[in-house]
Amino acid sequence: PTSAAGACLALADRLDTLIGVWAAGMKPTGSKDPFALRRGALGVVRILVDQGRDVSVADLLRSAAANYPQLKDADATVTEAADFVRDRLAGYLTEEEGRPADVVAAVVHAEGSGAGTNPLDARARAEALAELREARREDFDALAAGFKRAKNILKKESGDSGAPDAALLQEDAERALHQAFLDADERVVAAQRDQRYADAFAGLAGLRGPIDAFFDQVLVIAEDEAVRKNRLRLLGRIVDRIQGLADLSRLTVAEESRA
Repeated sequence: PTSAAGACLALADRLDTLIGVWAAGMKPTGSKDPFALRRGALGVVRILVDQGRDVSVADLLRSAAANYPQLKDADATVTEAADFVRDRLAGYLTEEEGRPADVVAAVVHAEGSGAGTNPLDARARAEALAELREARREDFDALAAGFKRAKNILKKESGDSGAPDAALLQEDAERALHQAFLDADERVVAAQRDQRYADAFAGLAGLRGPIDAFFDQVLVIAEDEAVRKNRLRLLGRIVDRIQGLADLSRLTVAEESRA
């Protein structure tokens, strides 16, 4: 559709079909897609891109689900349908726009931001991340490796999501990482809010050195429980901030690409 009215009508039709089919328990399985939902979801992505609409498909699906009061778990239905659209968006950005697959996977799996189902936002993040990684490959490879290591540690160790206590930071490297994060965090948050993603990713890249030093010099799983939990909180804050922009663990680093 070329007109705004036509685009709105086409979007409403596709979104209603997605929610309706999911609500009826007839979502696509394997190669079977009798209601052409894959094509419909891709159509949603293309319409939003062509019309320049900066909106999350998840939010649109939530509005569509409001027309189905019989849904027993609307949130679960919207989440599943949004994940389905996310896969189509990833395919669009890689196959039709030619963006690196690992970069696209990183940005569409950002958490708590809507980037995963917002085509224009995901495209902007992918463009910024791809350009900065090309210019600063060593920094981003190291940052991605450090992020993946921190994320894996947090999966294995229980902790809380509170802010780290500066008084419990014992080693120079952990104090330096904490300060570097505090210095970068406000700038990264402001850049992300304004969708200045090149600035946001550049701010994160500056954490590469302190993160490397932290893992080289600090024993995260310390015997002292308070110290250990504090270090986990520090890593948790950093992982949350990075993953709010992109899941860097999905990037292929130089060593992996040569393997």
